[in-house]
Amino acid sequence: MNTPYDGAHVTVLDSNTLKVTLNQWGSWWMYNYHGAKSYENDLFRVEITDVGHEYILHLKAHSKNIAILFQHGDWWSQVNLNRMGEQW
Repeated sequence: MNTPYDGAHVTVLDSNTLKVTLNQWGSWWMYNYHGAKSYENDLFRVEITDVGHEYILHLKAHSKNIAILFQHGDWWSQVNLNRMGEQW
């Protein structure tokens, strides 16, 4: 994040799929000093859909014990996987 007011918001598409979008232009998802790329592991798959600005997170298994957090400025919020739509 570039400024204290930058952040992201999450859109719950279904109980296993989230869209994560940066709130401001000019910021990029980075990994290893490069723009983020799609990847997959045993727990989830990340699909970069708008280079640097947005990605889709596909959870491979829904768990009651999972907590997904996102940042908006100085605040952290927990995603409610049972509530469809945007969460800020």
